[in-house]
Amino acid sequence: MKANNLTISIPQPKDGFRCDENCPYCISLMTPFVQFNYDLFFDNLEKVKYMAKTCSVSSVLLTGKGEPTLNYHLLLQTAMKFSSFPMELQTNGKWLLDHIDAMKELKAVGLDTLAFSIDNLYNVIELYPLSKKACDLGMTVRVCLNLTNKITPKIKFVEIIASIKDFLIDQLLFRQLMIPDKVLETEQSKKVQAWIRDNVDVSTYNRLYQEMLNIVDEKDLIRILPHGVRVYDIDNIAVTFSDYCVQEYNNTEDIRSLIYLEDGHLYTSWDKISSRLF
Repeated sequence: MKANNLTISIPQPKDGFRCDENCPYCISLMTPFVQFNYDLFFDNLEKVKYMAKTCSVSSVLLTGKGEPTLNYHLLLQTAMKFSSFPMELQTNGKWLLDHIDAMKELKAVGLDTLAFSIDNLYNVIELYPLSKKACDLGMTVRVCLNLTNKITPKIKFVEIIASIKDFLIDQLLFRQLMIPDKVLETEQSKKVQAWIRDNVDVSTYNRLYQEMLNIVDEKDLIRILPHGVRVYDIDNIAVTFSDYCVQEYNNTEDIRSLIYLEDGHLYTSWDKISSRLF
């Protein structure tokens, strides 16, 4: 079995908030939770590292069912274990803005890429101090732009590129928010699903994607990722589009991600407990 990357879901703090953002489209509220096991999570990290090497994993992604930086001590310990891998942190950036010196610590334990998840372009301005700090430390900065009605409906692709190019963004991902095939039947989950149906227009994603295709050609193609996503060079920014929000299906011989969850077990799908490897 081979895997493109290893995704590690950092457990939320034992005491404190799961997340310091209140995104109405939060995918974590629609998908199953596992019981946290902090001791097992840490104890099994060496085995997970072994599996990552055995499966030829090329990178490690640090994320969470909530905001991973809110459990900063465990995040730092986990990052130290995988310092030899190219490593990315997915974050909303709020905690790091208040603790910007933590960026130097994260770099010291091997963090290479800081990936912000945002839903409006004003966030790029708000997060600029982190982009500047990441740039100064030699990190790569990625913005994952979740396309909802918070984006001006008729904004053009070239206008989005123009609005971020002066804020030290290296990579830009346009993400189409989707409702997974398998969801929780809870009130929270139903509210999130209803919000997505009411506030996410797939035509915006399709229009922006077509506008990009109208201005690029094969000489602008940087690479094709293992699961088919194309990366283009536009004004020195690596640009991608993806409607793939959660790993539900795999080619069992060559999967997108190994997924290490908060219960201290390794899986190949977010939504199938039966996909546990150990």
